[in-house]
Amino acid sequence: MFLTRKFLTPRVNKNSIFILEVISLGIMSETSKTIQDLPNEILIYIFDHLQRYSLDIRSVCYRWMKLVTKYTPQKSVEFPSKSYNHLVQLFPECRLSVKVRDSTFLEKLSLQNVHTLDLSSTQVTDVSALGNVHTLNLSSTQVTDVSALGNVHTLNLSFTQVADVSALGNVHTLNLCNTPVSDVSALGNVHTLIRQSLTSQLWVMSILWI
Repeated sequence: MFLTRKFLTPRVNKNSIFILEVISLGIMSETSKTIQDLPNEILIYIFDHLQRYSLDIRSVCYRWMKLVTKYTPQKSVEFPSKSYNHLVQLFPECRLSVKVRDSTFLEKLSLQNVHTLDLSSTQVTDVSALGNVHTLNLSSTQVTDVSALGNVHTLNLSFTQVADVSALGNVHTLNLCNTPVSDVSALGNVHTLIRQSLTSQLWVMSILWI
């Protein structure tokens, strides 16, 4: 057992101790002997999961106290990376915020584990498989066909050459800044539409209440 109870204060309940022990057994490598050896980005996700059982894990040490908080937003996890692999192994049903810096790896990404996907400034062109992603950032990409993205909740198409947005009427928040889009007649149900002309510095924010 890599993690023993001596690392935990008596105030941490039995459920938390058990889960920490299981987690430590699942991801310890030759270079990681205890849960204290794990990087912060892994511990943050572990603690977020454990908070349903006990917030007293904050009292184990100062480092854990700084990492465990209900209101700290989760940072994006880069893909591919060891952090991503560890998190998916630990929490097979997790939905992560993922940053992909090289679109050639996109086909290897398990979309069932993705809530927010950042593909900005990549060479991606085909996004036909991304229709069930909740939040999708395609800013400054070479994407032109977004007909498959009608179910995306929040979609950033700024600084792209997308011209046809007729399929995006059910998107909640849509960013069309610096795009050649001229016809927005199909976007009547969009809650928040952000636009900026390619030739103007004037920002226009339209709030369309459903």
